[in-house]
Amino acid sequence: MAMATLIHKALETAGVAAPDVRVRTARLPVAIRGSDYSARLVGAAGFAPYRWSLLERAPAGIHLEPNGMVRGRPLVAAGAYTVNVRVTDSTGTSTTRRLTLHVK
Repeated sequence: MAMATLIHKALETAGVAAPDVRVRTARLPVAIRGSDYSARLVGAAGFAPYRWSLLERAPAGIHLEPNGMVRGRPLVAAGAYTVNVRVTDSTGTSTTRRLTLHVK
């Protein structure tokens, strides 16, 4: 694994390989309980198109579409809900990021 990482870094530096895919979105907009909610997750690097998924269930009423759109109508009590999202690029490389959805 260490050798593969070293080779990949060298190829990135030489401009031959794309940097690993990453989740650019750092914060989700605040959601209002019972109101329509919509936000777009943004990926960077790697090779588009990106495919998005959750590593666990989202708060009731919210779902993540494969194109990175977070939609729904939160049905949970006010509070902070942590979700772990995964982005996968067209080569199958993926990464995850923990995001917090604040519901009022």
